[in-house]
Amino acid sequence: IEEWRSAYNTGIGLFTSKVQEISGQSVPRSIKSRSRLHYWLAEQDERFVPGRCYPLLLNAKGNITEAPTATIVIVDESRKAIMKSPGPPIASVNA
Repeated sequence: IEEWRSAYNTGIGLFTSKVQEISGQSVPRSIKSRSRLHYWLAEQDERFVPGRCYPLLLNAKGNITEAPTATIVIVDESRKAIMKSPGPPIASVNA
């Protein structure tokens, strides 16, 4: 936990993992027991440094999906969320 403390205030670097998010067409999202092996594999990349650089998973189309233990939120200069994944449409994020 200590290696993540500074990331709360300063943010964290991301890299795109070669490991893709598992498609909801392959394993329905309603099944809560699906494997988390793809997250573990993404963290085996030599670029992964806890608290400093974290893997970002993409889907088969190259869109951002999530990180192994985090939801991704991109914030613009006005501090408004411009993207949240996975989640509801951004209009409800800014509400």
